[in-house]
Amino acid sequence: MLVLTVYQSQQKISYKIFKLFNKKNSLQRRGKISWHENNIANWIIYNAQNKQLQNQAFKLPLNADGMLDYNKIVTDDNFTSYNFDLIVHKIACGGREFEDITLLNPLVLEQLQHYTFLAPKKQAADISLARAYLDNYSQTKHYACFDTGFHQNIPLKHRIISLASNHITRGIQNHGNLGLVFAGISAKFVDLSDKKTAKGRWIIAFLQDDLNVCCAIKNGKSHYCSSSALHNELPSVEVAGYGDLKLAHKINDNSVEEANLLTICDQQFNSLDEIISSTETNAKLALDYYINQISDNIIKLANVIQGIDGIVFTGKIGLNNAQLRQLICNKLEWLGVSISNKANLENQCKLHKKNSKISVFTMLAEPESAMLQQLAKRID
Repeated sequence: MLVLTVYQSQQKISYKIFKLFNKKNSLQRRGKISWHENNIANWIIYNAQNKQLQNQAFKLPLNADGMLDYNKIVTDDNFTSYNFDLIVHKIACGGREFEDITLLNPLVLEQLQHYTFLAPKKQAADISLARAYLDNYSQTKHYACFDTGFHQNIPLKHRIISLASNHITRGIQNHGNLGLVFAGISAKFVDLSDKKTAKGRWIIAFLQDDLNVCCAIKNGKSHYCSSSALHNELPSVEVAGYGDLKLAHKINDNSVEEANLLTICDQQFNSLDEIISSTETNAKLALDYYINQISDNIIKLANVIQGIDGIVFTGKIGLNNAQLRQLICNKLEWLGVSISNKANLENQCKLHKKNSKISVFTMLAEPESAMLQQLAKRID
C-alpha cells in the first residue's frame, strides 16, 4: 500500500510518502511546502536517501477570499502522480471525543469544526487541507490523527488555564500541543535505554523560534504539557509566554499582549539563534529570561511526575543549538545533569556523561512515526 502522511504547522505543510507492507514501512519521498507573508512559497522534495530532488519557488495560490487555495496544492503533479491507498491527516484538536486515529469523511470533518474555538487558527487550516484531499482523492481511504490525542491522560487539575466556571464547562482548558511529535519520540525511548527506564519519567523539550513546549511523560503517557492552541507558558519570538491575562488592561497598554522575546532587545533580531549569539545587553537579558523559563518549566514538570529519568531536546533549535542546550543543562546541574561538551558540540544523540544521574538526548521530531503507528494498529 502507498501511504501519504500530511502534517501542517504554521505556514508549512510537511508530507511523507511511504510503502506499507506487513506492518513495515519504507520511505519513498518527503516534501515540505513553506511560505511567508509575501505569498512566495518554496516546495522542497527529498528522496529516500535524503537527496534533494526539487527546490522550487512559486506564487502561493489564493482563492477569492485571499485565503490559501489548498485544492491547487493537493492537485499538483507532485501528488497526483501517485495512486495513494491511504492518506493520514494531522488534525490539531479532537476535543474529548476523538482520542485515537479516526476514519475521516465529510461528517467527521463537520464534527471536528465544533472544536475550532479550542484551536482557532490550526483547526480551520487543518480541516481545510483535509477537505481538499477528501474532495480530490475520493477513491482513497482517509484517516485523521490528533495532536491532542496523546494528552488525553493529563488530569483536569493540570488542564486548567482559566478559573471561569463557564470556561471549564465549555471545555476551554489545556488540551496539550504537538501530541504526535511527543508520541513519536516517546515510542523510541526503548531504543535509547532499557525497558524499565523507557517506561520511566521523561521530559521532552521542543524548542523552536515560534514555539517552545515541554511535555512530561510517565510510563509512555503524557502527564503535563506546557502549551495548547489556546495558551503558551513559555516565551518565543512570537509570544511572551503565560502570564496574567488582565495585565494589559491594568496598565492600560494593549501592546503588552503582543510582546515577545524580540521586543526586549534594542537591536533587531529575527530568531532565537541571533539572540543567543548576541553580545547586546538586552539580548543577554532576553536569553537569561528564556533559559530561566525553560529550566523552571522542566523542574515544574519533574514535580508533576515526581522525578526525571531522561530529558530529550527536539525542535529545530533544540536539535541544533549546542550553546542553548548547555545553558539549560547548566541550570539543571543540581539535579545531577551532566553532559559531554564534545557530544553536545557535535549534536550527537546521546549527550550525557557516564556519571550523569539523568540521561540527556537529542531526537528529531517526527510526528509521522506516531501517525504510522496509529495507522498500523487501526488496519491490523
